[in-house]
Amino acid sequence: MSGFLFSLRPLPPAVRDRAAASLTFVDGDRPAPFEDGPLAALSVRSDSDALWGPAWDPATGVRVWLGGRLALDEPEWAAAERLPYEGGVACRAVLDEFLHAPEAFPSRQGGAFALAVWDPRDESLHVATERMGYVPVYAWSAADRPALGSHPDVLAAAVGAADLDRTTMAETLAYGRGLAPHTYYRDVRELDPGTVTAWRGGGAPRTRTYWRPQYAADPGATADALGEELAGAITAAVRRRTLPRLGRPALMLSGGADSRAVLYAAHDPARVTSVTLYGEPNAELDLSRALAERAGSTHVALRRSFEHYGLGAADAVRITGGMWNVLDAHYTAFIPEIDAIGAETTLTGCYADYLFKGLTSDRRKRTLFGRNLPLYEFRPYGDRWYSPGRSVAEPWRAAVRERRAAHFAGLDRDDVSDAGRWAYELRRIRPVVREADASSRLLLQRALRWDPIFADRDLIDLYQRVPPSLKLNGQVWERAVARICHGAGDVIDNNTQVRIGVSDTRKMLGFLYGVAYRKAFRRDLDGTPLDGTVSRGSWPNFSHYVRRSDVLPRLWERAAPETSEILDDLLGVSVLDRPLPEWSERVGEHPTLRIVTLKLWLDQHYGASA
Repeated sequence: MSGFLFSLRPLPPAVRDRAAASLTFVDGDRPAPFEDGPLAALSVRSDSDALWGPAWDPATGVRVWLGGRLALDEPEWAAAERLPYEGGVACRAVLDEFLHAPEAFPSRQGGAFALAVWDPRDESLHVATERMGYVPVYAWSAADRPALGSHPDVLAAAVGAADLDRTTMAETLAYGRGLAPHTYYRDVRELDPGTVTAWRGGGAPRTRTYWRPQYAADPGATADALGEELAGAITAAVRRRTLPRLGRPALMLSGGADSRAVLYAAHDPARVTSVTLYGEPNAELDLSRALAERAGSTHVALRRSFEHYGLGAADAVRITGGMWNVLDAHYTAFIPEIDAIGAETTLTGCYADYLFKGLTSDRRKRTLFGRNLPLYEFRPYGDRWYSPGRSVAEPWRAAVRERRAAHFAGLDRDDVSDAGRWAYELRRIRPVVREADASSRLLLQRALRWDPIFADRDLIDLYQRVPPSLKLNGQVWERAVARICHGAGDVIDNNTQVRIGVSDTRKMLGFLYGVAYRKAFRRDLDGTPLDGTVSRGSWPNFSHYVRRSDVLPRLWERAAPETSEILDDLLGVSVLDRPLPEWSERVGEHPTLRIVTLKLWLDQHYGASA
């Protein structure tokens, strides 16, 4: 999916054409405009129209568009093909539900989707978001004539929304992301997940919530039983997305646990093309190759240049709308190469950490003799739980504090039960698209036909039933992966350097061996030097990269006057007067590259406005 734009106000042809160009990210993207009465619609896709394109009912004129993907079993695909409608098969299933069970729409559907239904009988537009907020829909309203889109910058440009929200910018610099529903535009908001919003006959919009998450853990459930359930749910989710009718899939494969579970759960792993990104040959690459070979999957290794992140930064900011950090834009320069593989679907292991491995919990590393271990324990609730941040200037610090207090209002900080911790998890993660690593996921979603398996209904159901205490050190997750990947049980997890599913004691011993080895030889276990840009894992040593990049300082040096004024206002110092490496030394590479990302977004915004 590349994107969409819907408007109940006129869109001049020049505005529509600019929007189509802005939503075109790969060579195969096809803009498809549509007009009917007050509706002006634009959808852009690069995948199969026969599967995912709009559908319509010749008898009523009702039409459905899909952003993202639906997750259907083969009998559901076959049934949808037989329905008496025209157009894409997935949208025919939605159309049938809307026509025959409008009060339930879209509760029968699963997957990472956004749906728009146009009913010309009463000139109504119905927009539905999926349960956990994987696919964003942004809305701008002027009286009763809204405009909606998949990309906030494209929507804002189409309607002329120019009033920027500095509180969201300050929050991004301070915490690594901005909370929903706010965007960088005051008048553009993200629709809530699990809802249907309808504009009918020129009247005010009405929003109906069709799904609410609810903690439903069984106190007697064991890690073994939940691991078995999770293995089944992952397998079902992956097989829905690797059915033969959907074409050949590609998988972004690492040497960790999450992506290997996707590969070994596939309908036919031999049909999957596994893709690994790397800087220099290392353990991650070797383990990925071994996993692909065991599964019979073709393996493609794509080498990252030293300046990958700097050279791709401007494109990453344009595609992601500046959300939130070019440090996470891992795929930008590889989009043409991955697209050329010809896969109809791209899969990843993304969001396992958030939903099933305790990343959204308040946790800290256990220690032994003052050293952190690869094991966690709960800590008291805190304001920062994942992404490192930095301070911003007053009054923005107070504005951010007020916004965050409103977002987390009603939660009991004294409730450290599983139910209490799960409530905090949910408030932090939903909508999922707002998480701090969103740049990589938005690149996948908008440019590479990504279908996130953890948007599957079976997995969302299980997410509500796994208590945080069984996520903390991967108790349930590792049992599930071990069940799925039994054919590769001896291939270690590159993140822990031990086999998946071993005891905490074995993890600790493996970790301590690694500490001793690195201290003695100044190299990692795979021979990677500790003081270079290349790491043992998938991504580079960003601290080293920021200090030595020639490209990043050039991105830093010149700025629109408005950009400089906003950054100085948010941070309370003359930001661009200081060299980029100095910022990295003072606040760390994550906050520094966040400033770079916002700086590039502001430059693009004011450049486009000039």
